[in-house]
Amino acid sequence: MSNFLSNRSWKILYLLMVTSAVFASDLPKENIFAFVISIGAFILLFLRWLFFLKLKNTYSTIYLVVFFAVLAISLPAAMINSVSFRDWFFRGVFPFIFLLVFLFLPIKTRADAEYLVKVLLFICFIWTLKILFALFFVSDNIFVRWTEISRDLLFPYNLVGIGLLLFSSWGLKPVYRIIILVLMLGMTVGGGYRMQFILLLCLMSYFIYLKVLQRKFILPVLIVFALASAGSYVLSTKLGDLIIERVTELKSEGDSSRVKEIKFAYNKFLMSPVFGNGLATPIPLEVTFYGRENYVKGVASNYDGKYTHVTYMHNIFMYLLMSTGLIGFISYLGFVFSPLFSCLTNKCSFLNRNEKRSVGSALLLIIFFNASAATFTLFQYQILVATLVAILSGSFFKERVTNE
Repeated sequence: MSNFLSNRSWKILYLLMVTSAVFASDLPKENIFAFVISIGAFILLFLRWLFFLKLKNTYSTIYLVVFFAVLAISLPAAMINSVSFRDWFFRGVFPFIFLLVFLFLPIKTRADAEYLVKVLLFICFIWTLKILFALFFVSDNIFVRWTEISRDLLFPYNLVGIGLLLFSSWGLKPVYRIIILVLMLGMTVGGGYRMQFILLLCLMSYFIYLKVLQRKFILPVLIVFALASAGSYVLSTKLGDLIIERVTELKSEGDSSRVKEIKFAYNKFLMSPVFGNGLATPIPLEVTFYGRENYVKGVASNYDGKYTHVTYMHNIFMYLLMSTGLIGFISYLGFVFSPLFSCLTNKCSFLNRNEKRSVGSALLLIIFFNASAATFTLFQYQILVATLVAILSGSFFKERVTNE
């Protein structure tokens, strides 16, 4: 029992949970073994936390409690909208449950924070190897390989890795840091997800601006040169043709469907602006796949008209407004942004300036990526958010305790 409650136990369980989560697909049945291991480690972390039953003395904790209260009271609203309990829980509540990881991580020292960052970098590297394997060994068909890679890129491990390593080495040797950064930057550029590319441009601009102010030019020049060379090479291959085709398809079809989703969510929000319409609110296929009428008709015929809607949206902000109302929207964003604000006001005690930029950038990248993606419906995403918030909040908590 003492081993289970030791400081080392949560670190081992966390490592097991996040590593297996990398191999768990967006569809659990595709790799049920990895999914079960990750869920099992989460449950053990929960049981360990129940023994101590301590809430962190941070603003993020307050916002998280309010958010879970909103999730609980969203069930009646969901049922009014003809949502079954099964859909409400598994398609709506389930991924958000993993925000509890924030409470499970007792960050008391700088060593605890460094451990979590290094685990995140480790799983980002594992994810990179997984992508490289898919690129070279999954199939001889470039289309099959690219489809597999595109699915993996839905999990924003590349954005987390870039954010963490761009501003701080976290003890990595410079050569390893540059190699991993270049690989992840190359995958982000070649992934065909425009929002990731836009976020990357913003982050790189900020990074180069800081380096110019510090009169350090070597790393920015190396990264820009490597990206330009890799991008030119990839675009000259068949893979480049697929990337261009994907981006143009998203421009012609995706933009209009995203606008339709926003309008639909806004109208739903107006119907219940305080507490929302409940999680897993049905969204008609005609909205989500607007401009792809043939696809919608094909789905209708394949499922005998039973599959008429989805329960996700490609915009986390509008989804929260629609499903949880202003209370849920504010509490979720408060949970995420309150430690960022604390760090900006220099209240982080054991993270230096570059480390704060590092963790903060990773958190902002994955949050704003979901302004045009539905990755927030995956439990892996919520684990990443909870961990990054825990690192920042844990540091802030240390400062408050010291002052008291």
